[in-house]
Amino acid sequence: MPVEGYARHGASLLARFEPAAQWRIEGSLGWARNLYDQAPQQRKRDDRKGSGGLALYRMIGRHEWFCRLDWLDSDSTAPGQSFRQEVTACGLAWSF
Repeated sequence: MPVEGYARHGASLLARFEPAAQWRIEGSLGWARNLYDQAPQQRKRDDRKGSGGLALYRMIGRHEWFCRLDWLDSDSTAPGQSFRQEVTACGLAWSF
C-alpha cells in the first residue's frame, strides 16, 4: 500500500465545563484541510474536514463513567474519498 503524504492546516477548540466536583462536560469543534499537491507525490486532491464532539463524564470513586458522541464530515475532491462518520461510545474507566 503506498504511503500518502499531505500538508495539513487546521484549527480546533475544546471547551470544558465542570458543574460539580464529580461531573465534567466537554464540547469540541474542529476544521482541517489536507492538501495533497503540497506533498512529494503532488497529487491533485484537496480534503476539507469538519468535526465536533460532545462528552459527559462522571467520577464514581476511582472510576469514571463516560458517554461521548463524535462527528466527522470529510469532503474530498478525490472520487470515493468523501464520507460522514458518527461515533457513540459509553463506558466505565478505572485505574488500579
